[in-house]
Amino acid sequence: PYVVKPVIDLNDAVSVDAYEIPDRIRERVKLTHPVEVFPYGTRETHPAMDLDHLQPYDPLGPPGQTNTQNLAPLRRFTHRVKTHAHGWTVQRLDRKTLEWTTPHGFAFHVDPTGTRRADHKPNDSPP
Repeated sequence: PYVVKPVIDLNDAVSVDAYEIPDRIRERVKLTHPVEVFPYGTRETHPAMDLDHLQPYDPLGPPGQTNTQNLAPLRRFTHRVKTHAHGWTVQRLDRKTLEWTTPHGFAFHVDPTGTRRADHKPNDSPP
């Protein structure tokens, strides 16, 4: 009835040289982001959830693009909004915080504690 697992240090950056995401990276992303990272997201991270490359994966790009710092859990719908709807941008502020900007220029900070409006207004540069 016991399962022995190694200790996972979430401060370690782990990467692979492929588009597909191995389970060891998927588990680290889930532990770092227990809920999807779209603004006001409520869906708990689960194994079938999409892990989005924040910076789009380029098959001719540098090695290590699929890594714990470039992946974020999103539901399929919000993943498609981020990828295909014009005007949505996202950038990582630190290991756990993402800043989303809407097509109208409103910014939101999302981390494991929730979503907050950013202090700057539309068309201002981030602080």
